[in-house]
Amino acid sequence: MKVVLEVQSVCTPIPTGIAWYAVNLVDNLLSRANHDYALAFFDKGKERGNREKYVDKFFGKHNPELFECNTESFKVVNTSEDAYKILSYNDYTGAIGDVFHFMLPLWMPGRLTGEMVVTVHDLIAALHPEMSLSEENARNCATGFNLIKQKKPICIADSLSTKADICNNSDISPDNVFVVPLAHDPSAFYPDKDDNALREFGIDSTYILFAGTVDDPRKGVADIIDAFESLASNHDGLMLVLAGDYGHRRGWERIKEKLGNSNLKERIILTGFVTVKQLRNLMSGAGVFLFPSEYEGFGLPVLEAMACGSPVITANVSSLPEVGGDAVVYVEPNKPEQLAFEIERLLNSEELRNEYTLKGYEQTRKFSWSKTAQMTEEAYTVAYERRQ
Repeated sequence: MKVVLEVQSVCTPIPTGIAWYAVNLVDNLLSRANHDYALAFFDKGKERGNREKYVDKFFGKHNPELFECNTESFKVVNTSEDAYKILSYNDYTGAIGDVFHFMLPLWMPGRLTGEMVVTVHDLIAALHPEMSLSEENARNCATGFNLIKQKKPICIADSLSTKADICNNSDISPDNVFVVPLAHDPSAFYPDKDDNALREFGIDSTYILFAGTVDDPRKGVADIIDAFESLASNHDGLMLVLAGDYGHRRGWERIKEKLGNSNLKERIILTGFVTVKQLRNLMSGAGVFLFPSEYEGFGLPVLEAMACGSPVITANVSSLPEVGGDAVVYVEPNKPEQLAFEIERLLNSEELRNEYTLKGYEQTRKFSWSKTAQMTEEAYTVAYERRQ
């Protein structure tokens, strides 16, 4: 079986999100070498240097076969209504294979010779546009979901929750949706408390931590601020650290207003973008890690925080119980009073924090990129059999 892996997303200086998923999955698939793997990507005129700067950097050690389109840009092909009227994805890239794996529904081509597999991380923005980062994000997610419903590829879902969203909102057969959990990178996330690194952020006492897109309206950051303000008076010097990008999305105005009106703003730290090392240090030193999100396709920060030894409080909805198991404390989303109660309970008991830290370590061992690659290959087999 020849499998062509679309790796356009890895062509970025700092791989996060889908790019990070593609880097880890493809590297493990190439290491396993169970099939004849090839990689495909676009780089018009080789101006971006995608092959040398990114594809070779991440995968060159495996010496995979590469299919590179240098006549058209990826963005033009995937936004033009006419791009696939005459030419197929195979024509553009020169790629020949039995199975083609696309890392995002929006990137599925209009014409393809070969069986199509697509990863669906979540359908949040399509099903709940009010939770999306932006109107553009909601439109793109809806377009991608429409492509799934039209083409009916083999789907890979990050969680049972995402599989249910696919099947409950389309006529895609459950037999054609494979649940393949993600994993954390154990070389990047492990206990590594560094007081000097924390002081660089202005952290000099016990703190509770959120990590993610701070102004994402579904992440529950407004509730975290409310919860912090209701319990901070019981804990001298307690700080709230919000780690991640902010200021560009539809949830920012609400967060900005809360911060502006807070009497504790001097004890709330917004770090902005953080490196992996900084995130590891923050997670390792946190008294409690908070992730009360209303909706997640997987909820990777929960896994990463557990790997760093932080006791975790997360929401009891969507995919989060699949990730947290019995190793985290659950709350209902949009319930800052309940969140504050559970934070207080953990902060007041070192024994309880240690208990959840140990449970967290055990829970993380259930996930690995090797297992993710193995389960992904099972989906390829079904797609290949469908082709026969």
